[in-house]
Amino acid sequence: MKIIVLLLLLLIIFFLNLYVNLRKKFPTRKLDIAPLDITAQIFELVETNVSQVQKNISSLKSSKSRDALHLDTKFVKSHKDILSCPITHLIILSFKLSLFPEDWKCAIVFKSGDRLEASNYRPISILPVLSKVAEKVVIEQLTLTPAILVYIVCNLVLEPIILLRLPP
Repeated sequence: MKIIVLLLLLLIIFFLNLYVNLRKKFPTRKLDIAPLDITAQIFELVETNVSQVQKNISSLKSSKSRDALHLDTKFVKSHKDILSCPITHLIILSFKLSLFPEDWKCAIVFKSGDRLEASNYRPISILPVLSKVAEKVVIEQLTLTPAILVYIVCNLVLEPIILLRLPP
């Protein structure tokens, strides 16, 4: 089943790329037609719950590295019974307001020492634990329908190779 889905995905990507390349060869004209809103009814996030957030917290890889909010996954995992309710509330609020908190976008790339030395920067940034939990909630709800695939590829939201790594 996964092979069939991957083959369909590759075919869709192939034909979308073919379309984009062919379109470049034709002159563009202005049309007085309102653009189609392909985002309508495509992305609908359902409110999550505490048990789902606890499951997502448990699935995080344990690490003692602290993020920009001074949290580490080991701490959050060990205190998930207490923290899962406020984290759930924050995620639901984020969905309702259609906002991703700025603090959840901050990553740590500097280790220590002289800031002018390239070796003092991490090759992989430390992302906030709360953003990882929120991302897991979104990924679980995101089903790859043809409409979503077309939207993602046409708007270059994700590189086509990343789509192959998303869960079925």
